[in-house]
Amino acid sequence: MGDSCSGLGGIVKYRSDVDGLRAVAVTSVVAYHLQTPQVTGGFVGVDVFFVISGFLITSLIVGELGEGRFTITDFYRRRLRRIVPALATVLLVTCLVASVLLFADELTSLSRSAIWAGLFSSNIYFWANTGYFDTPATSQPLLHTWSLGVEEQFYVVFPLLLVLVHRWRLRLVLAAVTLVSFLLSVAQVRSGHVEAAFYLLPGRAWELGVGALLAVTTVRAPAIARHAGSLLGLALIGWACHHYTSTTPFPGTAALAPVLGAGLLIAAGRDAVVNRALSWRPVVGIGLVSYSWYLWHWPAIVIYRLYTFNGMTWTSRLALAGGTLALAVLSWRFVERPLRRLRLPQRRHVLAFAAATSAAVVVLGLVVQPLSRQVHPADAVTAGYLREAGVVHATANRDRSCFIATGFNLSNFNPVRCTTPRTGVPNVLVFGDSHAADLWKGLSIGLPRADVLQATASGCKPTLPLSGQSRCVAVLSQELTRLRTQHVDVLVVSARWKAGDVAGLADSIRQYQRLVPTVVVVGPSPEWFGNLPSLLARARDTGDAGLPGRHLDQGIFRVDQALRAAVLAQGGLYVSLLDELCPARHCRELAGGTTPMAFDYGHFTAAGSAVAAADIVALVGPRLSSGAPN
Repeated sequence: MGDSCSGLGGIVKYRSDVDGLRAVAVTSVVAYHLQTPQVTGGFVGVDVFFVISGFLITSLIVGELGEGRFTITDFYRRRLRRIVPALATVLLVTCLVASVLLFADELTSLSRSAIWAGLFSSNIYFWANTGYFDTPATSQPLLHTWSLGVEEQFYVVFPLLLVLVHRWRLRLVLAAVTLVSFLLSVAQVRSGHVEAAFYLLPGRAWELGVGALLAVTTVRAPAIARHAGSLLGLALIGWACHHYTSTTPFPGTAALAPVLGAGLLIAAGRDAVVNRALSWRPVVGIGLVSYSWYLWHWPAIVIYRLYTFNGMTWTSRLALAGGTLALAVLSWRFVERPLRRLRLPQRRHVLAFAAATSAAVVVLGLVVQPLSRQVHPADAVTAGYLREAGVVHATANRDRSCFIATGFNLSNFNPVRCTTPRTGVPNVLVFGDSHAADLWKGLSIGLPRADVLQATASGCKPTLPLSGQSRCVAVLSQELTRLRTQHVDVLVVSARWKAGDVAGLADSIRQYQRLVPTVVVVGPSPEWFGNLPSLLARARDTGDAGLPGRHLDQGIFRVDQALRAAVLAQGGLYVSLLDELCPARHCRELAGGTTPMAFDYGHFTAAGSAVAAADIVALVGPRLSSGAPN
């Protein structure tokens, strides 16, 4: 990602169309992060970057190996000059700005990720620490540095591999490595280990490998075939950008479209029809500053959201895109270019430069929170709100046992503990996604004489036929099979409902009613644009008590009305959480004292769960006592 197709010392002839392809990649990523409706899959721009990087670096190394003048020291010296200055600048500015605008408690993950990013290992940090209920990915200002980690880890071992095999079956070895990595990525996605495939090198190396294979393969084809290949390549990238979404299982086989698209464009050559368009000077100009634009755009977007809690409008999209592009131009002109030309002729100077930069970033990460506590202190109540943000008590929703989220699969689900009915007592089964798991604690408290069972997993909706993430489908499918042979008195169906779920839920209710005497559908939970604890903290800090209310998602009320009508039309029972929690469309924000109702945008705290479940208890409790049928 941080490689330019210029500055290769004459080893590889400059291709302006490849810089143009970089412009396509970075624009896709920026548009996606700005929540542009037509670019729901723009994250595939990173995959395009990987192919380009593999192509350029392999061309450089193989060319120098052929001339007998490649050295590992020179290679890493160029990498350091190319990557480190702009990265260090962005890390420094991001941490300083965040320390002034955000509370210290909000900076915990930022300070840690800055250290890992400075060591080119943030992909490992985010893989290990970005769980389903951790600080959301959209709130991590340095999340985008994961891709730099993948690249730099790849280039720790890749040059050594080329040195060893460049005279012996080079293409065969590269093809084998690429194929093994691709198959691993597919296996990881299909087995539910999507995060490992996404963040870690083994499942991503094949994308760089495709570029590497292009660098050592001569493509000879008629002009008409190259024109067609360039058109198909652009179409594949455009199709993925438009049709993929954040719910697409990725990378795995889904990454083939952008990777092959980038490969076809590179293989087509500079004279192909699309490549000529990519060589247009304004497009090439964006490609030249793409590394800096990639670095600047995401921290700006995240800090804007964290500080203002505002959603994206076309005005804010244009302002953020234009502002970060201007920063990128300045960064390229005054940081990237001068320091890329910086001469560090001696090995000790290279090591000193790298060590000093890494040390500075580590120190910066260590001082961000203490600095923020001095610049932006929080009183006891505000600090209490912030401590609730993202804090999940596993006993409240039985995470990783009866609720299966990202990074886990069916093998972690415990049917003996979670879904085996007890004899002699009423049995209530909570069925659905993470929002269903939220209700387990409140129902357990409100129905002390019942056995409240739980089959919940993130990544799909409890509508039939089940579809979505494999872990979720597996957990819910297993329980539906068990319901055919064991007795449950009440099925409580809940999820993070959206307008598109209404029809599927209506069709599913009849099937559920054949399995369970009483089926209760629970409507959507209140949702805020931003973490509720952070909204409450900012409201107290600014004296703006109405801040959380203005950031309430009003769309949930329309979904609630549509669901109610659909469920009642099927003869089902419906509980609207909004009726009790949101009188006059202003939702309850505290469960009691200073405990927020939710610990993030809409998942209930344990205290919030008890409040939210009250209406469900009021409906279900008498039926369990009287044995009333559905």
